Amino acid sequence: MEAECYQKIGAIQERLGDLEKAIEFLNRFLELCEEAQDKTKAGEAHKQLAEAYSKNNNVHAAIKHLEDLLNIANEEKNKPA
Repeated sequence: MEAECYQKIGAIQERLGDLEKAIEFLNRFLELCEEAQDKTKAGEAHKQLAEAYSKNNNVHAAIKHLEDLLNIANEEKNKPA
């Protein structure tokens, strides 16, 4: 539940245009998902972080998160991801 709250706050911050805050909250979301070993949610976190970093013109960080998402999708055999 805590992780989902961070996810939602990050999404709100992104919509408001505060990408630095969005990234901060989304990174916390990712940390909690990894602690819980929830790969599906961690994949969502990587996807949202990639989008936020891309909007913030940090292409290298966006690519890193997309690669992490791809790795999770392959491990979980999750084609939609």
